[in-house]
Amino acid sequence: QDGDGIIIQKTLIPEITTSDTLLINVYRWHPKEKTLDEPVEIALSKHLKMPELQEKLHQLSGIKAEDIRIVKPMKWQLKDVSNMPLLPWHMRNVKPHCILGGKPFRARSGDSICFKDGTILELIEQNKDNMDKGITGRRAAPERAIKILTPEEIEAREAARKAAEEKYKEEAAKRASNANEDKSKKNDTAAASEEQPNKAGGDDGGDGGAGGGAGIPAPPAPELMPPLPSV
Repeated sequence: QDGDGIIIQKTLIPEITTSDTLLINVYRWHPKEKTLDEPVEIALSKHLKMPELQEKLHQLSGIKAEDIRIVKPMKWQLKDVSNMPLLPWHMRNVKPHCILGGKPFRARSGDSICFKDGTILELIEQNKDNMDKGITGRRAAPERAIKILTPEEIEAREAARKAAEEKYKEEAAKRASNANEDKSKKNDTAAASEEQPNKAGGDDGGDGGAGGGAGIPAPPAPELMPPLPSV
């Protein structure tokens, strides 16, 4: 329609786009110069096999297709060129039948791939950070030293283990004995508490009986008649 605009982009290699086309950012790594070119966006079919992808990169760079090595880096690895030599350029997991959208690359539109001339050897200068991180970005766990014990050390360790077991058994037996003593004391205390009211009740009854005999009032003495006056 009137007023609409279009964008024209010159492609570096012939491209045919379909619903299966992926737009991939392609970087070229120069091992000798240790430089990484600016990315080039090219349209590639997700069904493209590795020999076909190498042929596309040959058209882009002039490197022989069979000499091209390809990797799919993580985004953070592209921020520092010192990561480039550590990428898996060996392509051991990349077979000729592998496709761009399948294992091991699993590429999607917007992803990046790097390629280089595999005939150029490069020295890998591993600094401390690279040795710790490797190519995964995860810090490696420190290695644990392995100590080989002498027969005397093995015997001493076994004796210490047995002594610790005996000490534990003795302490367990002592705790059990103390628990039984405490339980026995509680039972004796409870029995004594039950006997005390019974004894008190018996004493009260006896006193009541004695008190009953002593407490009955004596009959009043007969009143004495006053003496009659004499005549």
